[in-house]
Amino acid sequence: MAFPATAAPTATAFSSANTTHNVAMPAVVDSGDLLVIGFTANGNAAVTNPSGWTLLADNTIGATAPVRLTIHAKVADGTEDGTAVNVATGAAEEAVAHVFRVTGWFGAIAGVEAGVLGSATFGTSWDPGNITASWGAADNLFIAMAGATDDDVAFTGYPTNYTGGSFTVSGAGFNSGCEIGSAWRQLNAASDDPSAFTGASTETWLAQGIVIRPAAGASVTAESGSYSVTGNAANTLVAHRLIADAGAYALTGQDAATLIGYHLDAQTGSYTLTGSDAGLLLGDTLTAEAGAYSLTGVAAQTTVGKRVNAEAGNYSLTGTAVATLWNHRLTASPGAYVLTGSDVSFQILTAAQQCFEDTLSLMRDTAVAVSSAMSDAAVETTSVMRDVLETESLMRDRAVETTSKMSDAAVETESKLC
Repeated sequence: MAFPATAAPTATAFSSANTTHNVAMPAVVDSGDLLVIGFTANGNAAVTNPSGWTLLADNTIGATAPVRLTIHAKVADGTEDGTAVNVATGAAEEAVAHVFRVTGWFGAIAGVEAGVLGSATFGTSWDPGNITASWGAADNLFIAMAGATDDDVAFTGYPTNYTGGSFTVSGAGFNSGCEIGSAWRQLNAASDDPSAFTGASTETWLAQGIVIRPAAGASVTAESGSYSVTGNAANTLVAHRLIADAGAYALTGQDAATLIGYHLDAQTGSYTLTGSDAGLLLGDTLTAEAGAYSLTGVAAQTTVGKRVNAEAGNYSLTGTAVATLWNHRLTASPGAYVLTGSDVSFQILTAAQQCFEDTLSLMRDTAVAVSSAMSDAAVETTSVMRDVLETESLMRDRAVETTSKMSDAAVETESKLC
């Protein structure tokens, strides 16, 4: 697991009171990134959450010098680069915003949560409340924010152990301005209570933080049945597939593998490959119907271009090397599945990787079909050549026979002449 990552926020200041606030997005945004807007306005007018965004927090305080702090989040679709998002207010107000782009995170809004609000009518110490992740301790990213109003006031300090501290003022000036400050921390913990931001003069303020969950680890997704993954190296690697219907499936030992692009297609019946190298060679195919199938021996495997596709029944790959190698897939319907050995793991696939692997799989299928056709052609050519060789052998035998007869006749003629 690794921490989510972020960098200096994209800042936008609105020095003139208005109901429209077009907040600038980062210059580079990729699909799946997390975007977070921290927005401060120098008033208590309602804020409209932008379409497609999730409102994480919305708080206001103060009467004579009110301030509002809202936090919004969105899973990016990759089209936001350099655009602007309107954070509208119900009345004309000056405002300021920080926008964070976060990568390497959980990937769904459920992986972002707001902490406890800290606030006061006046002060120079602006302290966010505790931030707690409901999912517990992990490589979490904590982002703390503070918004203050009445004047354009500089931030003079940031929470202890937080990095990237920065602030932006609206530019509206004395008795009209507002400011926002932010900083972040990567911490493997279930919660964090940031210390206070500090300001250059007394202001009405709000301070709050959020926690962002790291990317999920690898997972096994399957239909009803019983699944067991044990040991240190009984693994399916990225995009490897074993496709089978309901039944019981076992991969055991150190090296009982299907290699890249190889096919084993079976239906009903019973099939056994045994010995020191029980394998299918390039272009070869074993096709059978549902039943029980066993590959055993020192190197019981199907090699490059082969596949294992089977219907309901029992399937076992055993020997000295149990694995499905790169680009192989394990996909199964209800049943019992066991992977054992010295290295058990499933590696996660991103949407982009999945698209790549699906494309690679199609290319592999095409290559296998071409390989099979070429193999068939090669076998047919070999058969023709074998027939030619047989003809040549027959002609040679007949030539020898004719030569022998001519020699005998010559000897007999010579004998008579003598």
